[in-house]
Amino acid sequence: MRNVKYRVALEVLAYHSVCNKDEVNKLKSVKLRDRIVELETFDFNGMKLSELEKPLYAVYMFKSLFDGVIRYDYDDLVRFVLTVRKNYRRVAYHNWAHGWSVAHAMFVLLKITTIFSPKEVC
Repeated sequence: MRNVKYRVALEVLAYHSVCNKDEVNKLKSVKLRDRIVELETFDFNGMKLSELEKPLYAVYMFKSLFDGVIRYDYDDLVRFVLTVRKNYRRVAYHNWAHGWSVAHAMFVLLKITTIFSPKEVC
């Protein structure tokens, strides 16, 4: 009986920690530009992005680095980004905006420098 309660609790927790289909469809309905040049600099201010633009730009960063390099499912990528956003806590510092900023810094580092080889990136 305890095992059943445990599994039910895990299912409920998993349900609430994953983004919903409406969020996925909303993000997928937005046309992603082929190139977002301004994003490819350390000067880009991600704090000015809307709550819809941040995950969209996160998807762009992934696609920009890995399209044609590794195989992935676009829907899974969108769900992953939105689920990461959903699971960040609403605290002053270690939050979605901070996580996005760190991802952006790594994106620029990987995109415009030769510090890492292509094999190290993947």
